Amino acid sequence: MKKVTYAILFFLSSSEHVICWHTEPQNNTSQNVTQLQEIIIGNPKAPNTIIVYISFTCSHCRDFCKETLPELKKKYANTGKASIYIRFFLDDLGSLDATLLVRCLGSHQDEILNLAAKIFEEQDEWKKSSDPRAFLIKNIEKSNYRIGDIKRCLTNEPLKKNLEDAHTIVAKEIHLIPAFVINGKVHQGKIDVEKIDQMLFSKRKAINIKNNTLNRL
Repeated sequence: MKKVTYAILFFLSSSEHVICWHTEPQNNTSQNVTQLQEIIIGNPKAPNTIIVYISFTCSHCRDFCKETLPELKKKYANTGKASIYIRFFLDDLGSLDATLLVRCLGSHQDEILNLAAKIFEEQDEWKKSSDPRAFLIKNIEKSNYRIGDIKRCLTNEPLKKNLEDAHTIVAKEIHLIPAFVINGKVHQGKIDVEKIDQMLFSKRKAINIKNNTLNRL
C-alpha cells in the first residue's frame, strides 16, 4: 500500500493492455480540457459499480493492474455484473508527467494504451534515471512522437490544471492507494477478488462519498 506522498518514484505496469487509463475523444495538445472522459470496463448500466483509483507511481497499483484487474474484468465486466471505472490518482511529479503525456498525445483509446505500455516497458530504467522527465521524453520520442508535441503536452497548462483540480477533490477522500469505491463502499489499500466480491454483495452500509466529485481522474 502507498500512503500519499510527493516523491518522484516510478512504478506500475500493464498486462494485456488492460484498460488502466482514461481516454480523451481527441488530441489535446492545445485543447482547453474542461472534462475528463471516464475509462469504463464493461457496461456502464451494469447493476454494480467498482471505481478504482490507481497511480503510475504505486507498486501495489501496478500489481493490481497486472494480476487482479484481468480477473475482475473476466468475472464482473464481461458477465455484465459490474462496470469497472479506472481513475488516475496524481501523487507526485512522475505520475503527473505520465498522465499529461497519456492524455495529451493519445487521440484515441488504442493509442493511449499503446503509449502507456511503451512508458511501462522502460519502467525500471525510468525509476533509476537521474533525470526522469528527460528519460520519459526520450522514451516517448522513440515511438515516433515529435519532440515539440511531447514538450507542449508536458506544458499543457489547461490540462494540468484540470488534472490537479480534480486530484485536489479526490485527495480529500482518498489517502491510501490503490483505493476502491465499490457500490459506494470504500476500501483503501491492497485488495483481492474475494474481498471485492464480499463488498459487492454485502449489506454493509455505504460510506457517504459524493461520487460525482470523484469522477475526473
